[in-house]
Amino acid sequence: MYLGSYLLERLKQLDVDTLFGCPGDFNFGLCDLTDDSPDMTWAGNTNELNAAYAADAYSRVRGFAALLTTYGVGELSAINGVAGAYAERSPLLHIAGFPPLWQYKKHLPVHHSLADGNYMMYVDAARNFACAAEFLDGTPADADRIDHVLRMSVLTRQPGYLAIPTDVMFTEVSEERLKTPLIAPPAYSDDQRRADEALAQRIVDALKKAKSPILVVDAGILHHRLVGAMRKVLDQFRITTFTAPLGKGIANETESYFAGTYIGKQSEEGVSQRVDSADLVLRIGYFPSDNNTGAYSANFPADRLIELNIYQATVLTDAPMRVHRIAHVLEALAASGLPPQNVQVNQPPSVPQPTDDITRQQYLWARFSAFLEPGDIVLAETGTSGYALPNLHLRKDCQVLTQQLYESIGWSVGATVGAAHSVRDASNRPSDKSGRVIVFVGDGSLQMTVQDLSALIRMKARNVIVCVLDNDGYEIERILHGRDRDYNHIVHWDYARLMDVMDPKGEYSKSIRVHNEKELDKVLSELKGDIPLHVLSVSVEKYGVPDMLSVSAKALHEHNAYGYPPEYRD
Repeated sequence: MYLGSYLLERLKQLDVDTLFGCPGDFNFGLCDLTDDSPDMTWAGNTNELNAAYAADAYSRVRGFAALLTTYGVGELSAINGVAGAYAERSPLLHIAGFPPLWQYKKHLPVHHSLADGNYMMYVDAARNFACAAEFLDGTPADADRIDHVLRMSVLTRQPGYLAIPTDVMFTEVSEERLKTPLIAPPAYSDDQRRADEALAQRIVDALKKAKSPILVVDAGILHHRLVGAMRKVLDQFRITTFTAPLGKGIANETESYFAGTYIGKQSEEGVSQRVDSADLVLRIGYFPSDNNTGAYSANFPADRLIELNIYQATVLTDAPMRVHRIAHVLEALAASGLPPQNVQVNQPPSVPQPTDDITRQQYLWARFSAFLEPGDIVLAETGTSGYALPNLHLRKDCQVLTQQLYESIGWSVGATVGAAHSVRDASNRPSDKSGRVIVFVGDGSLQMTVQDLSALIRMKARNVIVCVLDNDGYEIERILHGRDRDYNHIVHWDYARLMDVMDPKGEYSKSIRVHNEKELDKVLSELKGDIPLHVLSVSVEKYGVPDMLSVSAKALHEHNAYGYPPEYRD
């Protein structure tokens, strides 16, 4: 079989049914093979950056993704999105088309290069944002190189990279190789199992002695696809449970034990009181980034803290212990027989009465909390939408996709395409759950990547709702610095008419302009059943911010004014 066909089959073994990217003259071969494959869909993104964002989101839902770009100009356009996936621990394969070997060997000044004979500079650039990167040179080792990159990407939960010359794509590879699993089950000795079970028992013993324990679940659980195992622990223990911002969606927020989002000193008052009064904190999957910890303030004294992470654990003041297989530790915790506490701390938000005024942040998130359904996939753009997530109360089995670590604004638009394809692909697998895709994106962010709304039209997406928060500018930047500066203003678009350009006959989409809270309430009340793509242009108050951002604003503002003279600190 062809090398390119082998690559596609390996991707299918990783549950990849869609290839994101843009065609180019050095990747046409894989485009053709994809087009001829009955089991692989070509997404057809509008640019490589959006394609990378889409692959990132698809990976978070499905477990892996693939992205195809052309040499130089295409792969450099994608590299920002790939870097975001690297930071956010989203495993995917970035495939870059490459000039034919004969040109490469002669160092000819080919187009898309810098005409200096150096063909490998883009490969070298990609290595900075890949767990493994390989150049395929047409030798028998190429299939091994493909397997190596895919294997490393799966194991490290980060992107891998392949550069494939045009005349290598159709070299022959033995189909028998596909029978060898990409990833063999890791060795797990009896001693390692017993050590992990002893760790679990040590944690249970500490919980039994505690009078007011709490549990904080964090992003490491998402990164390593351990949500199912984690929820079994939560349902067994039923102790007061918080999520960190990057762990949003791990806990079932309809359960009585869910108590909100813990963000260190930037937490809401009720959250802070419960956390401060706890005599034991069990934190699992800790991810210590600034936005996830309230500017590094999510700290606990060692004699009150049990830290269980992917490869290491610390129980109170004991010496750190190695975690051999965290999935087994979680299984042991869930099966420990620890009597559930059955705490009743959940306080779902009530929806204020809608007014005829422009939509307030408080109303927006409370009303959408009531609108959500079990299994929905929620995407929140960097900015006010991301900071509002603690105010969004999820239904059972909802999944949240954000980029709150890397924070490249505009990410959510391309990511929506990836999420929509993941839902469509899941519908072909009865065991997979799928719901609606709902994205919250600010007007400034939308203008960065708006083109990929047409990729949703291309796929005839259904049950996708794009909520454009129109506050006439870069709101988060206004909060951080330069509240009334010209650089934080943008040209105002008529967002409700965007689809007139992309779907002029209105065959696959509907756009609605929402001026006030009563209109929003009415629109959401009517969005039921199987619906086409909807774009809601929601006018929201200028300078209005979610609760979390109000709490964080001072620290964020001071951080962004470090080193500035007094006249430039506002």
